[in-house]
Amino acid sequence: MTLPALQRCIKSHDPQLLIVLDCGTNSRDEIEWLTARGIDSVVVDHHLPAEHETVETVLLNPKAWVESERGNWDLKLLCAAGLAFFLVQGMATELGLPAWDDSRAILLAGLASYVDMMPLVGLNRILVKHSLWQAQKASGLEKVPGLAFLEQLRQANKFTAGQLDEKTYGLFLGPCLNAPGRLGDAKDALRLLLAQDTSVAKRLAKKCFDLNERRKRIQHPLTARALAAAETKINFKVILLADKKCHPGVGGIIASDVKEAFNRPTIIASWHKLENADGGFWKASGRSIEEYNMGKIIQDAVSENLVESGGGHEMAGGFSFTESQREKLEHWLNENSGLDETHFVRKMEIIAPAENFGAGTWYGIYRTLEPFGNGNPEPSLVAMNVVLTRRPVRLEKSGNDVDEPSAKAAAAPVAWAMRGVFERNKKPIAVECTDLARAEKWKVKGRYDFDLWLTGWRFGTSHIYGFRAKPEKTS
Repeated sequence: MTLPALQRCIKSHDPQLLIVLDCGTNSRDEIEWLTARGIDSVVVDHHLPAEHETVETVLLNPKAWVESERGNWDLKLLCAAGLAFFLVQGMATELGLPAWDDSRAILLAGLASYVDMMPLVGLNRILVKHSLWQAQKASGLEKVPGLAFLEQLRQANKFTAGQLDEKTYGLFLGPCLNAPGRLGDAKDALRLLLAQDTSVAKRLAKKCFDLNERRKRIQHPLTARALAAAETKINFKVILLADKKCHPGVGGIIASDVKEAFNRPTIIASWHKLENADGGFWKASGRSIEEYNMGKIIQDAVSENLVESGGGHEMAGGFSFTESQREKLEHWLNENSGLDETHFVRKMEIIAPAENFGAGTWYGIYRTLEPFGNGNPEPSLVAMNVVLTRRPVRLEKSGNDVDEPSAKAAAAPVAWAMRGVFERNKKPIAVECTDLARAEKWKVKGRYDFDLWLTGWRFGTSHIYGFRAKPEKTS
């Protein structure tokens, strides 16, 4: 929240009460400016409070509550949309507001919670699961016509069509809603969610979809560039990449991709030129691992005058810094990370050998454990001593896109994003661990089948382990 933004808001709307969402916890000067003008305020936020006192107003931020209070651990995990849902739901119940639509609100709150990468435990899990139940109904998305039209666009694309699930939220709906803010006018996403006129909703859905396609075309070469640059910093505990060619709208996505590739906290900075002046500054987006509280680190960096401003939460954050601060900041981040090599080892939860149950039973178990995401990762199965009868089909991951397998390859084992592995290594491959890939389309004539996707491997000389498991006949 900035003073210029508040001034524009007051000039346009002349409010008596301003409800601030997803920011404001540490904006003491701005809240005092509002109060001096007789404007009341309510702050609904989930970002970490700074060490100094928070704003003097009505503040709904569980992270600002004293640690001695018990029973609020899952409230502290909510994003601003989740907090807003419970706030307005309580107000609607207390005041008897007839216009309140609980199912529409929970659809949006769950979508926002998943896209904001909140841990899928406690209240977040409830919100996302109920949101998906609503979205999966025959007419569930019609309560938000813009989302219904986006879903139509998804189903019309052979690469993205299929059952709506949490991956639809994270890989399609979320990116489409975020695209206007990255490349155009962020209000277009808001207009889409509010639109009740079907012609308006359809037009805005196509606009958001097209912007997301453009975003992918911009992002993919920049991601490849960042991954190559990160290879030179493989011994760094925190990867900081500052690239003047990076588009400012895709820094956060690139940071997420690099973080996933190297399992290290990653910060991507793009250059912002000053208007009507020489020079500029770096604007950074960061993504973190569980052992590294990025929001707290950013606050500490602000206190140390290593960055100009910034904030965030445990898993993500944003800040700005000058070129003169850059080298010292990178050194400080790595010296004060508190990380060692054990934190960079990928952890994979394995629940059982694949052969313990048939495919139908595993399908039911995984459906019970859903939705999967941050805080509730999809568990893996061990598949050992299953003969690999043919060469794996290689599917290459590129951003949110996956190359389409040929019909001929449908029954073959699948290797995901392993460009060159099989070409470079002529020795047999021993598969140590695999993921269970679930899909409704594999339920055919009362029988279930599934694929096991290669996620970990080693090179051996005497044995080849494979991927397939026998389907189980079910009623």
